[in-house]
Amino acid sequence: MATARLLADTAQLAAALPTAGGGADEALERILDFTRVLHLSDDGTAADTAGRDLVAGRARRRIADGQDLEVAVEWTGQPRTPQACLDRYREACHRWTQHADPPPHKP
Repeated sequence: MATARLLADTAQLAAALPTAGGGADEALERILDFTRVLHLSDDGTAADTAGRDLVAGRARRRIADGQDLEVAVEWTGQPRTPQACLDRYREACHRWTQHADPPPHKP
């Protein structure tokens, strides 16, 4: 039987953490156990909030420990021009590499 894999999103997980109460840490770890892809979600309001940083940090740790976890940037803000999307992608990559150990491989 195949194991289910998830597409997780930093904004959605960060928003759900307060509702999980005292079990938030354990719930996040259980979700990340099944996560195959993590979207670094950026809607233009606060992509690097504490909750999103916590989720991304846990993902970075799991990647360093050998979990096969793909990380992608999801820009949902305005403007949606190719240049704006590329700029946000570059900003997200920069933030990721500032915290990542080791830095992710560039495609």
